Amino acid sequence: MSKKYEISKTFKVHRSALLTRGLVVLHAIAIVAVLINALDLIYKVIISLMVLVSLFVYLKRENNFHGLLIRRSSGLGWEVAYLENNFYAVDILASTVITRYIIVLHFLQNKKKQTILICRDALSYDEYRKLMVALKISGVNRG
Repeated sequence: MSKKYEISKTFKVHRSALLTRGLVVLHAIAIVAVLINALDLIYKVIISLMVLVSLFVYLKRENNFHGLLIRRSSGLGWEVAYLENNFYAVDILASTVITRYIIVLHFLQNKKKQTILICRDALSYDEYRKLMVALKISGVNRG
């Protein structure tokens, strides 16, 4: 195989329990903020219901998440596969944020900007660290 098409590493991103807990905590904080402000009761109820609907939508989306594959090859660059092994070429943007706890991956796919949140528990510790290093080496220096 030519070095040009050699795959350096494939990362399998799983569902994150940390992200699910974070969604619940953030929505709970929003509901508390609504309840302690000076709005009329009817507005508090309406806004609280909207926050609960938002929580339901995000939890359903997280529950339906079945994994994601991210890989980088020397010749093809970064690729993402949502289901099975259908990889799509992506351009990682400089707005990507890399920290020890979370990676906010911004990329362009078919001229559409997309974002993926990767919590540290979505990969094993070693795999998360390798993904951080691979992103930093490829030119993403945020975080």
